[in-house]
Amino acid sequence: MKLFEKGILKTLLMPFLIIGYYFVVEKVKYNVILCFFFHWWGDIFFIFDNTYYYAVFCFWIGDIIIHMNLLKK
Repeated sequence: MKLFEKGILKTLLMPFLIIGYYFVVEKVKYNVILCFFFHWWGDIFFIFDNTYYYAVFCFWIGDIIIHMNLLKK
């Protein structure tokens, strides 16, 4: 039960979100998939106790990728 308190369920569902996005969206933006990937790694790092800064760094990289994609338009 401790793993579910740390958010492991979201971490297990994120690859299915990435695959679902890839197959459902007509014009796939690979920047969005890359952003999902970095956020997934951030969730994985949050599970362990001593990797807080790695998790924040992964979330930060994912947010930079998605914001650069929004600024291109």
